[in-house]
Amino acid sequence: MTERRILADRAANIWSSFQRNVDPLARGAQITADPDVEADSIGGLASAKEEILTYAYAQTSPDVYGRWGTFPPSAMLMIGRRGSGKSLLAEYLAARTQTAFVRVDVPRMVLDVIHGAPKIGELVQGWTQALEEMPPVTVFFDELDFTRAHEMGNRASELPIGPIMDLLFELIDRSLEVEECLVIGSTSHPDTLPEAFLSPGRFERIVEVNPIFPDDVVEALQIHAASAESRAGRPLFRD
Repeated sequence: MTERRILADRAANIWSSFQRNVDPLARGAQITADPDVEADSIGGLASAKEEILTYAYAQTSPDVYGRWGTFPPSAMLMIGRRGSGKSLLAEYLAARTQTAFVRVDVPRMVLDVIHGAPKIGELVQGWTQALEEMPPVTVFFDELDFTRAHEMGNRASELPIGPIMDLLFELIDRSLEVEECLVIGSTSHPDTLPEAFLSPGRFERIVEVNPIFPDDVVEALQIHAASAESRAGRPLFRD
């Protein structure tokens, strides 16, 4: 068994144990212990990919930032409409840095927290402990502006926004405190994202994820078609 496989299994075991202890609060935080997304599996988005590679140096070659006379950003925020490729880019970051990948579906976690409020203390404490015990990890907070998520429907106006925001900031800040943890976030609604997310020490680097039409869209469709044909073992489209 390779060292990478051992680390991946360890990450998966630690995270699974954490989820069981705080169920159902962490169901929205799923782990991919050994991500394998490559650049050529993402259609277009050349500029965003370059930004991901630059941020990856914070994990793979931190001395590079020193040679540039600067410091790596505390965290990176991707902005772009739904379906633009933000989740794939986040997983690509984890694959590039050979870290486990935890995707936090923020709207889903918010709904779970509302129904499991008595366990919030356990969630926060367990979150920190799990990340500190894990091998290097990338944590992706997906759709930070949860009030605009379609999953919320008409319930957004009924949410205790202040306490939920405090919890979300707590999870983000605790993740940032872990030495070998890369933090990346996303939003489809940058116009209404609270400025506190962009304060120094949080999401200091903003990256726009905007596919170029039609080139990036065509490339993405070609990648999906090739993947589907590979799974099917035969051509799906004929001239």
